[in-house]
Order: sequence, then structure tokens, then C-alpha cells
Amino acid sequence: MHDVPLQHGGQEQFFWLRCSPVHDPLGALTGVVASVSEVTARKRLAGELAQSESTLRSVIDSMGDALIMTDLEGEIREVNREFTRITGYGRTEVLGLRLPYPWLDEDSMGNIVAWVSALREKQDLRDFDMTWRRKDGFRLAISLNTTLLRNAGGDPIAMLNIARNISERKALADELAAKNRHIEMMNRIISAANATLDVTKVFEAVAGEAAAMIPCDVIALEVLTGDRESLELRACSRRDGEAGALPGTVRPLKHSTAAGVVASGEPAVFLDLAEPVAGGEVLHAAAGIRSCMSIPVMLNERVIGALEVGSREPGVYSRRDVALLQPIADQLGPALQNALLYTEVQDHMAQIRSLYELGKGLTGAVDTESILAHVAAGTAVTVKYDRMVFASASRDAGLVPVLAVEGGTHPGRPCTPTESEAAFLRNHAEALLQGSSVKGEHAAILAAPVRGKEQIHGAMLLLRDAGPAFRDADLRLLESIATLSGIALDRALLFEDTVAKSAEIEKRNRELDDFTYVVSHDLKEPLITIEGYSTMVGRDFGDRLDAAGKEYLRSIAAATDRMKRLIDDLLLLSRVGRTAAEQGPVGMREVLRAVLRDLEYTLSERHARVVIPQELPVVRYDATQLGLVFRNLISNGIKFNRSDEPVVAITVREEKVEFVVSLADNGIGIPPEYREKIFALFQRLHRAEEYPGTGAGLSIVRKIVERHRGRVWVASEADLGTTFSFTIPK
Repeated sequence: MHDVPLQHGGQEQFFWLRCSPVHDPLGALTGVVASVSEVTARKRLAGELAQSESTLRSVIDSMGDALIMTDLEGEIREVNREFTRITGYGRTEVLGLRLPYPWLDEDSMGNIVAWVSALREKQDLRDFDMTWRRKDGFRLAISLNTTLLRNAGGDPIAMLNIARNISERKALADELAAKNRHIEMMNRIISAANATLDVTKVFEAVAGEAAAMIPCDVIALEVLTGDRESLELRACSRRDGEAGALPGTVRPLKHSTAAGVVASGEPAVFLDLAEPVAGGEVLHAAAGIRSCMSIPVMLNERVIGALEVGSREPGVYSRRDVALLQPIADQLGPALQNALLYTEVQDHMAQIRSLYELGKGLTGAVDTESILAHVAAGTAVTVKYDRMVFASASRDAGLVPVLAVEGGTHPGRPCTPTESEAAFLRNHAEALLQGSSVKGEHAAILAAPVRGKEQIHGAMLLLRDAGPAFRDADLRLLESIATLSGIALDRALLFEDTVAKSAEIEKRNRELDDFTYVVSHDLKEPLITIEGYSTMVGRDFGDRLDAAGKEYLRSIAAATDRMKRLIDDLLLLSRVGRTAAEQGPVGMREVLRAVLRDLEYTLSERHARVVIPQELPVVRYDATQLGLVFRNLISNGIKFNRSDEPVVAITVREEKVEFVVSLADNGIGIPPEYREKIFALFQRLHRAEEYPGTGAGLSIVRKIVERHRGRVWVASEADLGTTFSFTIPK
């Protein structure tokens, strides 16, 4: 049987020809039976179907997405060329395969089962993201769309799966998500930096974010010191929580993994620190750190430190990790500067306050022991130290330790200076005695000269046995404290010298008072004898004396009387200096009444008046000595007066801390050049024949007023009168 093409009427037609043999009973061929049917239409339909299948295959193979057609049990019936391309599996390898397919991840199988179950209830399902594993092991991100195919009766007969490779899109989405996370992270770090000026809190935010992005066992922030030759650990975080190097620890830059970073400004990755490393040490190497990154911390295009991350595993870090951490390190620079500036200002203010308090304490210290005690206590407030040593400057021995005190938990407790401290002083004596400060090796000891106004008294040492090294700011503070100590020692030496001289003056004054008292007493004895004998001569032999002799006797008597008054005034002045003033509440009016009663005869004889205010205060004074002041000043106002009616007017003016008492007269006045001279002992401006007296009254007034912590002065114009004023403290 076969199709036979024939031409009929100019058109090609196809006929189906079938021939069958005819046999007799004996099996011999007797004839042929043939049947012919026209199949032109069927032949054309078959050609069109083949063409349609070829076209469909071309369409399927030209699809940009992978196609997998399965039956309802998941057996693969067809795949296209894109499927083969993206998975690496050939068509013949996969036809007939059932779940689980070799390109599916095990983690995706549970989702596939749920996907198929949901498909039975719906016509199609879209955008199911999953991961495929290519034949060579490479993983692909796939988005799967599935449609359930049904027959004409509506019954499902197959599943059509369209898989799209979204690896590139997924990578872009992941990158975008990572960037968003990175932006959010940076915002959190910036917010933390803006919320506080504490560099430790900023670092805690940085360490937390860094630990969430990359594996790390330790992360640390180190800052260059002022000389840029060392690194100071400002903050550190360890995953195991164990104690490590303390903040403030200083190590040489040249022996660190950050040396190259500081020099070049470029980050560095160390894959295995067990191998020799240029530069030497890595932070916390003793904790078993094997690999690390060192990221420069920049400020104004200048390296100011390094952010270092370490892991106990070798080969952990790559340039990708550097790219993640570099923006974080970039934020640390401004935050660190703000924190450092704030810390510096706070430290500076604390130092100023402590120096102020120390200065106040030293103001009242007048001996070396109390000065050193104040210095030790005041220094411990702002600078943590283990020991403080004071050394005295000696012309022969240089600097000699004289006292040491403990810091830490026993601030101010005395201890014995060590031989190493004495050796340090000997080694640096020349510099310290010339006024230069010294910082010891590894900055564990500081020394500053104690400088006075005209000499260097010695030196002060601060020592730390452990913990962070001293900073330059600590040295500057020590220099300020040493300067205050030098000023206090100057003052103490001056005070001691003043006390010694005052004691010597007081001793000499006592000796002079004693001498005056004794001499005055002794002088009275011969005067009494002279007075007695001159009286006896005048009485017994007066009739035998001529006029000249009698005049001689009168001169002797007058000189003797004047000498007695001088001795009495001298005794009174001596008594004022020898006896203590018994101060108590004294009514000024009562004192003046007593004085005026004593002067009643003199006032009557000279027709003099004393004008007293209506209101007079009660003051703290020695009543007897206040009476002497008024008696002498009133007497002078009446005595040195040519007026027919002498007047002395008393006024009292109350000031804030004292009373000012003035006595104004209408006497002869005092020339300007004599206004200070009149207060000297036995100083007279006139002859005794004109104005009698000894010249001791104003000396007594000054001594009494000054013993009561007051002042006395005079204002006068010749021939117009004089005003004496003195003060009485409240």
C-alpha cells in the first residue's frame, strides 16, 4: 500500500492504492484484487500538520525562557533548547525524568510540593522564585510560571512550566538591597555619632554594624599620638568578651600592621599573621589573631588612625570586606574629631577646675608638708597615677627624692622613693634643673621642674606601673601643677622668713619695752633725789642765795618736772605696748564724759568747748585706751590754739566695715611737711616755753589705734585748724 501521485486536470492528486493476491484452493495465484481511493485531502492535511509541528518546535526552541512540559505526575515530556542551554542537561537526558530533578536544590523540594498542590486548585501559578543548580554545579536564580493544560472536556492532562533565568536581576536586586542596608547602617552610625560626643559609644555602634557584616573576633580603633610615631588604643571590642589591651595603651607605630596604612593612606589585608609581616605586631596577636584588615581613618585627607579587624582564622578577609568597612572608617574620622575635641574641652575644663581648687588649697598652705599634701590630692583628681615623687634641688647633690606618695586606691599614702626613681632623677637632673620637663620611655613616667620666681626648688614625678601611658596633656597638667607648687613654696619660704623676722622684731620690741620700763623706773629715782635736794636748798639756804642762785634752783625744778613728765609718758607708751588690749563693748559717750570730767579745769581756764554728736555708737575697744586717744587729741586741740574760745568738734561717720572718728579744732594748724613727723616719739614743732608738753601724746595715739587694727591721719591748714581722724573696725 502506498500513496500514488497522479496529474488530473493540471492538478496533482494523491490516490491510495491497495492490491491483494487471489489464490486457488491449492495455493496457486489466480488473480489480483485492487482498490483505489483518493487521499489528496488527507495528504495535504498531513503536510500541513508536519509543517505546523516544525514551526512550533522552532518557536519553542527560539523562546528566551526555558520550557518544561510534564504530565500530571511530573514526568518530563518535552524541554526546549533554552532549558538545555541554562541547565547543561541535554533533551535526551531529561525526557522521562520524574521528581526530584537533578537541577533542583534540596532546599527547594518542599516548596515544589506545595507549588504542585496549589496548581491543582488553580489554572496557573506565577513568579515562584527558586534556585536551580546547573550540571556543572553553578547556581541560578529562577522565576517559574506554571500553567495546567486541559483537554476539550476540561480535564487536566499536562503541566507547562516556563522558567526564566533571573540571576542577573537577582544579583542587581541583592546589590540594591545591600546598598540600602549599607545606607541604613551608615545612617545608624551617623545618628549614633550625632547623638553623642563619647567616642566609645560611637565605636560601639561601629563595632556592632561591622560584626553583623563580616566575621571578626576583634575590632579596634587606634589613633595616632601627637608625634605620629605611636598608636593609642581608643576603643576595642572582642567577640569572646575577654579582657584585652586597655584603652589608652600606646604602642610604637613602626611595630604595627597599621604602619603601611598610615604611610600610604591605603587599606591593608593580612591573610595569615603566622607568617612574617612587615611591621611586626598586630593588635591582640596574643589572642591568636591570624588574619586582619587595617582601614585608614581619615580627616581632611590626612590619616589620623586606623580601624583594625581581626579573625582567628587565616585568609578570612578580601578586598570586598575592605570595601564594606571603608565607608564606616570614613565616618569615624569626623566623629572621632568631634569626640576628641569635646573630650579635650571637658578635660581642659576639669583641669582648670582642679587647678583652681588646687590653687585655693595652696593659698592657705604655709609649710612644705601641707603644700605637698595638697598637691598630691589635687593631682589625683585629674591624672591617674600609681606614685608621685617630690625631689628637692641641692647645689651639691642635684635632685634628691624627699617624699613619695601612692595614688590609685590609696591616694596620698606616704611611701619610700625607690632607687630607680632616684636614678631617673640623677639621669635627668641637668634638664630638670634648667627648667625642662621630661617624659620617660614608653611614657610611663613624667617629670616637671618645680619652678619658683627666682629659683628651681626641685622636681615632681608621676609614675604608672600599668595601664595606659601618660599623654602630652598629662605632662602639660603636671607642668601647671608644678608651677603652682613653686609659687606656693615661694610663698611658704617668704612666710617662714616673715615669721622669723616678725618673731625677731617682736623679741626686740619686747626687749626695748622692757628696757624702756626699767630705764624709766631707774631714771625716776635720781630725779626724785634732785627734786628733793633742790627743794631743801631753796628752803634751808634761800636767804643766802642771790637772784642768780634762786633762778638756777627754779630752772633745776622746772627741768626736773619736765623730765618726770617725759618719764611718765615713756612709761605710759611702754605700758600700752606691754599690756594686751581688753576689747569689749564700749559706749563712746560714756568714755567722752569721763575724759571731759578730767579736763574740766583746763576747759574752764581756756574757755574751751568740746562739741559732741547726739548719737554715738557702741564699739569694741579697750575703754581705758580709747579714753587716752580722746584725751590726747582734745588736749592738743586746746593747747595748740591761739583763739580766745578754742573749739574741738567731734564727729563719727559709720562706714561698711568701720567707724571713722574725727576731731576738728580751730587751732594754729600744722604745716604739710610736719604731718607725719608729729606722730614720732618726742617730736615737737614748738619750744616748751610756747606750748608745754613732752611730744609723746600723738605717738601714744598712733600706737593705741594701730593695736586695735585702725588707722590714724591728720588734715590741716596753717592758722585755720587741724582735723585728726582715726578708724575703729566694727
